[in-house]
Amino acid sequence: MPTQFSTNAQLIAPAAAAGAAITPSGTAWNNSAYAELIASVSAAAVLTGVVIFPTTSVSADFEVDIATGAAGSETVIATLKGRFAGNVAWDTAYTPLPIPIDNIASGARLSARLRKAGTDTNTWRAAITYLLKPIVGTLQVTASPYLVVPSAAALTTLTTGGGTSWVNTTWTTVITSTASAIVLTHVIVPTTSGSDQGGTEFDIGTGSAGSEVVVTTVRRKCRSGEGGPWIIALPSPLDNIASGVRVAVRWRGPQFSTPVVGLIYLAKPL
Repeated sequence: MPTQFSTNAQLIAPAAAAGAAITPSGTAWNNSAYAELIASVSAAAVLTGVVIFPTTSVSADFEVDIATGAAGSETVIATLKGRFAGNVAWDTAYTPLPIPIDNIASGARLSARLRKAGTDTNTWRAAITYLLKPIVGTLQVTASPYLVVPSAAALTTLTTGGGTSWVNTTWTTVITSTASAIVLTHVIVPTTSGSDQGGTEFDIGTGSAGSEVVVTTVRRKCRSGEGGPWIIALPSPLDNIASGVRVAVRWRGPQFSTPVVGLIYLAKPL
């Protein structure tokens, strides 16, 4: 793969304004209405990142869809998942897309909607970053939508450790069997108790139970109960997960932590 670069200026929508206001559904994991991000892009465009955050202190897993199309006829081009907990002042709300989405036509309307755990309806805000075409440079893009697991549900709770720090836990299944080969782009790794300021490591593996092979490892450092969305973007997405395989996660680190996990990925072919 060639070096990734572009001389195009990155743009933001909404521009020079607060993010688009989204009112969540009062029912857990039900979709909100779409909030408009931009009425009409001036040229065909490539989606490069998503900003999403609550405007009040909240603890909730969430998903956000970015879509194109007229009101009532939206088509989702990317879904991201994460968690916010406690003081939103600790957040890192921007999530870059390592492989940008090249599926926005000239003149298209862009919008976002939210679904989440819990029943509160306090306002969230969303924005996006994008590049206008033609792209000058060498940039890997795709028209495939970003997908998440678990979908429209709470993040997967991992097996707890045996009380000894930095000893591998047993594996927890995240995907029973992939529907196609996938490219892993993000790993979501909040903590649900304690504080792991010394860091925690997560192995992503494939294979049947007892025969898992590690395909990549990520490390997280955070304070429990503060911030989010705890989405780690892989600078080099992982193209090493075949169709029809089990995907599982194990971890090691401070044993007072009880991690949860989710994955964001692209289905092949890209």
